[in-house]
Amino acid sequence: MELPNMTSIRTQIDTYLQDMLIMQFHVSNRIDHKPTKGELREKFIHRMILEQFPNLKLESGILCFEDWQSTQGDFLWLKDSARVGSLKIYDLNDCKMFMEVKSCATAPELRAIETTGTILKQKHSDETPISVGMFCYSTSAQARTVLKKFGFQYDNEIQSYSVYQSDLDQMKHVDFLYSLNINDDESGTPYFVVRDYLGNCTLYQNNPVMQYFLNFFRAN
Repeated sequence: MELPNMTSIRTQIDTYLQDMLIMQFHVSNRIDHKPTKGELREKFIHRMILEQFPNLKLESGILCFEDWQSTQGDFLWLKDSARVGSLKIYDLNDCKMFMEVKSCATAPELRAIETTGTILKQKHSDETPISVGMFCYSTSAQARTVLKKFGFQYDNEIQSYSVYQSDLDQMKHVDFLYSLNINDDESGTPYFVVRDYLGNCTLYQNNPVMQYFLNFFRAN
């Protein structure tokens, strides 16, 4: 006799959404032109989030503050009252989330988002702090190497990650990392790291970790 599925309908939907992201990565991989491929992936993520939270104001572009401007933001979550215009330039204090989208995040790109996060947080002066993070389909380094940068040491003896260790954390100005961890041999599983208001990180590996990423938009 077939046993009933004990997962909730919400968990099943979040699994579906996460699987759709993985499938879209593989399908779009057939496109040789990298800018087109990247844009398709970014727009797919935008549409997926807006389907779940249709009242959000999501854009891409640069943020500005006085005579300073940011690097390109692939995914910007703006306040409802934000000045938008038609030039994809937005006021820094109107931005609630700055997220970069990477097909395969490299070590220099991880260092760059930490630098970006440092600058954004220094210049952002709204009473609600800006969230800075990265969504990536994969990483050039193994998950163990990436997660160590966020303060999680892998223990080979127990085959699990340690609790968060602040002294290992090299990404203290990055609030989250969502990796689908897609590998050629299909052995990787998605993971999500999120930083709390005290500055400590939590690692989620019980899938679908999509649910923890979506909580960002539910809570604000």
